[in-house]
Amino acid sequence: MNEQGPIPKTVESEITTEQIIALSRKVTVLMTKPENTGTKAPLLLFLKNKGLNALKYRFTLDEDRLNSLYPMMKDWIATVQMATEQHMEDKEVEVFLVTSEDGECKDVREEVLKLRGLDRVASNNPVGTLRNELPGQTIFYAGTEADSTVQYSRNGFHCSTTPEEVLSNLKTFGLLDEAKRLVGVE
Repeated sequence: MNEQGPIPKTVESEITTEQIIALSRKVTVLMTKPENTGTKAPLLLFLKNKGLNALKYRFTLDEDRLNSLYPMMKDWIATVQMATEQHMEDKEVEVFLVTSEDGECKDVREEVLKLRGLDRVASNNPVGTLRNELPGQTIFYAGTEADSTVQYSRNGFHCSTTPEEVLSNLKTFGLLDEAKRLVGVE
């Protein structure tokens, strides 16, 4: 485990669309949100039991990393932006670089998505998923409009959902070259 995380690179090699898709089938990012960082839950064992390997890194989500992790955040309603910033900015997270243990998994990204759970609300995910088993708190905020309430779920985990997001997340944490090395994508 690398407690400080890798030193981010200022220049990363170019990658084609085909390489992005190939890479995202072999490696992905799973991130604990602050409430599940440092938990006693054996996340590495959980992944291993599902036929996945993971390298673990620790990062603090500064404003730049948070904005890079959620590039569409600027389009969210102000209450959700504020809640996300309060939830994660300047807080430590664990980032797992996940690969298939035996190379047999056809799409590591899809497998990790299923393991995490697809619904933002933890209790709406199937039993056995990370979000259901290690739920975060649901918070209700008064909205900006009269008599409105915004539900914000601190759902415990983030993972890359598309090949492009895999690439973006890898770049956010300076892990692109390490991911390419792990799975042999040039």
